[in-house]
Amino acid sequence: MKWYERQKQLFAQKKESEAPSQLQNSTYQENPYDKVNPQPVQPHEAQATQQPYENAPSQDQAAYDNRMSDQNQYQETTYQEPVVDDAIYDNYQNNESYQEPRFQSTKNEPHEPTTISQGTLINGNVEADGDLVIRGHVRGDVLCNASLSVYGIVEGIISCNNAYLDNATIIGDIGCSGNMEVTESSTIDGNIEAYELLNGGRIKGNATVGESVRFTATSGIVGDISAAHIEVERGAIIQGNMLIRQEVYFDQR
Repeated sequence: MKWYERQKQLFAQKKESEAPSQLQNSTYQENPYDKVNPQPVQPHEAQATQQPYENAPSQDQAAYDNRMSDQNQYQETTYQEPVVDDAIYDNYQNNESYQEPRFQSTKNEPHEPTTISQGTLINGNVEADGDLVIRGHVRGDVLCNASLSVYGIVEGIISCNNAYLDNATIIGDIGCSGNMEVTESSTIDGNIEAYELLNGGRIKGNATVGESVRFTATSGIVGDISAAHIEVERGAIIQGNMLIRQEVYFDQR
């Protein structure tokens, strides 16, 4: 046998002897990652708390740390019951330290009457929601949504709920939805409309009354009178027509 044939035979034997080991090594290769224990999947919030801001840029790291510290302080804060001083509570219960308010509500209280004092002159209209008292001089219309008392002079139209005229001088018409009283020292130059009228003064104008009108002995009127009931005392002066608004029935034969 030649030497090269011998070398070829030895090479073949060596190859056959190495083949099983190579086959065994080639069938399975150990994965280095298999040795790592698998980690369970955690929620997003848990991952955020365990791995805070690992991939954040360096310029935002300080802001993130401050935010996380504030969050930790908020979570550690616990509710504390308010502390009440027993002495203050006892004083409040005994009304020792309670003070009445300086300003009281006047919503449900009646309005104080508005007064135009004597010696006062008003050039213009006057309006009042409450009672009005005129002792001065008004040159203008007067509107009062309550009771009106006149002890002075009014040159203008008067409109009110109730009226009381004492030592008054009125130059203008008067409209009164309620009762009206005129004393013997008062004079009126204008027409009158009222629900009821008690006249003891002087009137120059017509008087239209819804219900009853009464003229006392000191009264006088120059003008027509219209009312449902008219009463005239002896001594009263009436220069004008009188109309009693009631039906007159006649027997038919």
